[in-house]
Amino acid sequence: MKLALLCSGYPPDFDAIGQYTRHLGSALAGQGASVTIFTAGAAWFEDGPLQVRGVFDLGKPHPFRALPSAMAEAGAEWLVLQYNPFSYGRRGYAPGLAPALAGLRVALMAHETYVPFWPPQCALMRLWQVPQFTRLCRLARRVFVSTGRWSPAVARTPGAPEPILLPVGSNIPLCPIGREEARQRLGLAPDAWVAGIFGNRHPSRLLGWAGAAARGVEGTQVLYVGRDGDAASAACEGAPFRDEGPLPDDEVALRLRAMDCLLSPFSDGISTRRSSALAGLRQGLPLVTTRAGWSDALLVENPLVFSSPVGEGEAAFVATARATREAARRGLPAFDFEASPFAWPRIAQTLLAAL
Repeated sequence: MKLALLCSGYPPDFDAIGQYTRHLGSALAGQGASVTIFTAGAAWFEDGPLQVRGVFDLGKPHPFRALPSAMAEAGAEWLVLQYNPFSYGRRGYAPGLAPALAGLRVALMAHETYVPFWPPQCALMRLWQVPQFTRLCRLARRVFVSTGRWSPAVARTPGAPEPILLPVGSNIPLCPIGREEARQRLGLAPDAWVAGIFGNRHPSRLLGWAGAAARGVEGTQVLYVGRDGDAASAACEGAPFRDEGPLPDDEVALRLRAMDCLLSPFSDGISTRRSSALAGLRQGLPLVTTRAGWSDALLVENPLVFSSPVGEGEAAFVATARATREAARRGLPAFDFEASPFAWPRIAQTLLAAL
């Protein structure tokens, strides 16, 4: 099968969905598909088995006009659109996107749908983001969602295909060494309880709760990896804190391997679109997180995921962190990440089976 994957950014540019697209494309190629990546700018290079082509320019009056001819040139049977409303236009306004896709065999991968009602500036952006997403759902022959939370928005769109859950995978590779060796390399005490925080500051990330858990579990040392060390340090004030900063993927994997758990509380709960949390699971880390009504059962029911309801507040999260440490002392259940729905080969198989 010949596929084209459309994304707005691609490595070496920093773009989370671009990283996702690279991993997905490589996994699809591993399943025998021929994959071309369409992205912004003037890119024209090979990335392993992937052909990367710059086919649109948001600075032009008709930025997506070249998509049909690019599809024909690549001989692609499907265009898999990696969609976030802000990827293809200022404040999510991309009136030329859907018309350029008309007549193509499109599969829509919804990483997000559109902004919520609040705050007021978001409500204003819904005026164009909602109809734009609705139009894309209607023209797509398949619609994938990164979390079940987005399924209702697709299901209530007349003429849209039934949504298919396609979890994100880990953008961080598996560390090839064990926990003890990882700690030796980093100079961490072998008997310390190392709670990790991984990822950058985001409105949904409850850094204050992570800090409370670090202070509330006796003997905890925090190891932070990301670009917002100052904010994480302030949230964890009073607990031993080590800021590793932003690092290459293999160095991130080393630090995840050295941790005992990953503190990942979110204001909207855990879901299958949280790549930072999945990076921890890939290393076999227990995940201390939160859940809400739309949290995905694939994670809530995972044996390495320990969660408290968002509505029960910070104290419940701290109690969950304590329970996680006690569970680790007794011995955690085994979890085969590579056989799970979060492994890239499984994600690629799910997508190909639907196409």
